[in-house]
Amino acid sequence: MTPAVVVGAEINGLGVVRSLARKGVPTWLVDRDPTNPTMRTRYATKVQMSSLAGAVVIDSLLRLRAGFEADPVLFLTREDTVAAVSRDLHRIASCYRISMPDDRLMNQLGDKLGFQTLAQEHGFPIPRAVRLKTLEDLSATDAPGYPCVLKPVVKTPRYSARFSKAYKVQNRGQLEKLLGEIDGAAEMIAQEWIEGGDDQIYFCLQYRAREPGATVSFTGRKLRSWPPATGGTASCVPAPDAARELGRLTDAFFTAVGYFGVGSMEFKRDARTGRYLMIEPTVGRTDFQEEIATLNGVNIPYAAYCGELGRSLDDAVDPAEGAAWVAGRIDRWSCRRQAIARRFPPGVRRYDALWRLADPMPWWFATAGRLQARLRFGRAQR
Repeated sequence: MTPAVVVGAEINGLGVVRSLARKGVPTWLVDRDPTNPTMRTRYATKVQMSSLAGAVVIDSLLRLRAGFEADPVLFLTREDTVAAVSRDLHRIASCYRISMPDDRLMNQLGDKLGFQTLAQEHGFPIPRAVRLKTLEDLSATDAPGYPCVLKPVVKTPRYSARFSKAYKVQNRGQLEKLLGEIDGAAEMIAQEWIEGGDDQIYFCLQYRAREPGATVSFTGRKLRSWPPATGGTASCVPAPDAARELGRLTDAFFTAVGYFGVGSMEFKRDARTGRYLMIEPTVGRTDFQEEIATLNGVNIPYAAYCGELGRSLDDAVDPAEGAAWVAGRIDRWSCRRQAIARRFPPGVRRYDALWRLADPMPWWFATAGRLQARLRFGRAQR
């Protein structure tokens, strides 16, 4: 079979590898750190690269390609890798199979205000937002009401090293304080806060072939986030009741702007009106919780594999019972932070993001690493 190369391990990459393994796809998993617990999966050949970003990852991928007889299907799991591949797509596409639109559209979709502009131009529902880079910007404009969400327009290494993914801001004083601390580490966007808990955040995961209409889609809903209110997915479940509407909105937006490949759209349902609003897209890569779709019978990585080989996407969809996807530790942290019980909808089977009976080593090595860290900390306190 044609091989697949997954760039970036962690939970995201592990979910992609396990999804492809269900269909017997020979897979190579690439990461900087060979000791990463997710690199212990039994379902992939491991490859170490010195960097997963910039020119280094492009040159490394070209060298890796020389070891294959056929062009592999390429899967990306990280924003910095997507940026590198998008810039050098002509080189990567000459020896790997990957669908991605031109760099201009990728940059616009990856820029939160660029996405804001596209959504507004095409008439899609989206919260109001303004760009704020420095404290001086607040003299000319203000947030679109309070509370609001403050997040980077594009994440930079300097920003990611010190700050959270996003902040819920209650008033102008807090906004001024945060902008002063960020101090130009990234351009920021202040977006209207949509009322509703983390369980009102929905997502539509897709693979979109170049040919119009060839799409595989799955709609899910978060249960909890870490950190709560502004963080990434800690646990999620399928959302069949919203699938038709959110699938239609996601498909309509990506069609309108000309996007194809692996991607997704995040929505939030306004608790006051019941209306779904677009929050942000993911483009060029899989999502942290991508495996939730596979666990519920919609194998999006395999759909992408089939699509890149010119095959039917139908084999990527199989009937499956309801399943919840849980990033165990951070889901527990989320419950403790909020002082809530760790509950799941009735009738769903829970799958831990790391633990699988048939592939236990990622969980074992992650657990062993945490125990060793605690022992070292205990010794240091003596």
